[in-house]
Amino acid sequence: MERVSILRLEAPYRDEDGRVRSVFYTNETLERFYRSNGYYPYLGIGSDALGSFNRWKDWQALLKKTKIVVFGRKTEFPPSENEAWLAAYCHRIYRLDTPVFEISSTCIRERAFAGKSLRGFVPYSIEKEIGESYRERALHDPDSSTPS
Repeated sequence: MERVSILRLEAPYRDEDGRVRSVFYTNETLERFYRSNGYYPYLGIGSDALGSFNRWKDWQALLKKTKIVVFGRKTEFPPSENEAWLAAYCHRIYRLDTPVFEISSTCIRERAFAGKSLRGFVPYSIEKEIGESYRERALHDPDSSTPS
């Protein structure tokens, strides 16, 4: 499976009208990936994020385009709140039996914006790229320095 830098898909942090943006929705990133590669990638998320997935922008469209790969976290979501939609889309969601990871994208963004080391949080091969990208984003859009 090919690892693709989402940062390259979001660069240069501008919308179609040329305005600098600090927020990209997952659907937009997937569409940019599709235009560049001709297929939709799997979307990896933590089990904690799956609990609120049905509140993401255009979540049903996401599930039509891609399959979700779910990694374990200490915080699981309450199944009673999610049973109906999970049952309807179970063929698009794959839970991995992996060790529990308490590293989230929010944690990585917060460290990058603060200029802290990302060693141990991301693969070494992309550590520098991620740090520079978030620092650059904060320079161009000060509101982006508060991770979303």
